[in-house]
Amino acid sequence: MAQKTVTTCDRCGREKQETNHWFAVKIQEPEREDMHGLSETCSIHIEPAQPSIPAGPERKDLCGEQCVSEMVQEWLTNIQNQERAPLVPST
Repeated sequence: MAQKTVTTCDRCGREKQETNHWFAVKIQEPEREDMHGLSETCSIHIEPAQPSIPAGPERKDLCGEQCVSEMVQEWLTNIQNQERAPLVPST
C-alpha cells in the first residue's frame, strides 16, 4: 500500500486539504560575489502548487494568499535591510 504524504504550510503549519488553494514559492536570495557587494540576482517566483513539481529546500509550500503575502512582505523587508547593511566590514 502506498504511503500518503501530508503537505503542511511552511508558514503557518496548516495541513493541505482537497479544496485548499496552495502556492509554491521559490526564493532566490542575493549572494555575495566578491568584496565589492551583492550580486544583482534576487528573485521570488510564485505559482499555483502542483503535485508534479518536486519539493526542494528552496521551495516553500504555502496554504493561501495570506501566507504568500506575509512571505513576500518578509522577503522585501530582508532585501531592504541587506541594502542598508555595510557590504564590507569596517576596520
